[in-house]
Amino acid sequence: MLDNGIRVATEKTSSPTATIGVWVEGGSRYESAELNGIANFIERLLFKGSKTRSKKQLEKDVYGLGAVLNSYNDRESSGFYATVAPGDVSKASELLADLIQNPALSSENIEETRNEVLKELEESQSNHEQVVMDYLHSVAFQNTSLAQSKFGSTENIQRFTKDHIEQGLDLFFKGPRMVIAASGNVEHDQMYVC
Repeated sequence: MLDNGIRVATEKTSSPTATIGVWVEGGSRYESAELNGIANFIERLLFKGSKTRSKKQLEKDVYGLGAVLNSYNDRESSGFYATVAPGDVSKASELLADLIQNPALSSENIEETRNEVLKELEESQSNHEQVVMDYLHSVAFQNTSLAQSKFGSTENIQRFTKDHIEQGLDLFFKGPRMVIAASGNVEHDQMYVC
């Protein structure tokens, strides 16, 4: 565990690749009704770049590493991870840290993300399995945050501002809520210098 409370886990394997990621206790379960959907919004927003790395530079850096960069979000957690050659774990961890610690919260990025999330929400309404699971959660966990959809409501998504996003970042990206994990040809001690 790091001094800031972030837990670090590694699994050394003989894989020709390594995957490093940041997993966060951050999903709709932890959101207030006002912020419902913010974790999903942030997940998409982080891939727009950072204060030090434009979206174009991010794409260039990812392609330069030959990396696969991905993320996910659900009711319980969010994850951001990269698969790279074992020698590039430090570079990938720096990239992930930059996106999480320095997200580009420009109005252009926020509006682009808003449009993507609204489209995703609309598409989810035609996914019958998703609709049934959301309904099941809303009934089974009435009057709790587990009843909320990971997408949030259309109203929430339309009104999210930079302030809401900063509240979500402050809520989720705290040491005790985060795990940095890597698997592949990685030494555990390597993780502390990342």
